[in-house]
Amino acid sequence: MSNARSPRRRLSTAQADVAAVLGPLDGSAIPGGCDHCDAYQTTRPVAAGVWALTVRHDGGCPVLAASRTHRSDQDPAP
Repeated sequence: MSNARSPRRRLSTAQADVAAVLGPLDGSAIPGGCDHCDAYQTTRPVAAGVWALTVRHDGGCPVLAASRTHRSDQDPAP
């Protein structure tokens, strides 16, 4: 077993720019994201220089309901 550390991957310019914007927002609730409800967005890092942005809709949001209906229509029958 080696004690040497693996080399760190250098971020591209675009990834570094995204990190500068989204990094400070990790875990924050960002207002907006849906014109049909009182949604908010969250960000979280998923890899070096890559973030996931998740829109959290209200339970009664028609866009969320339509998305769930569309997904269930796409699921294969058991």
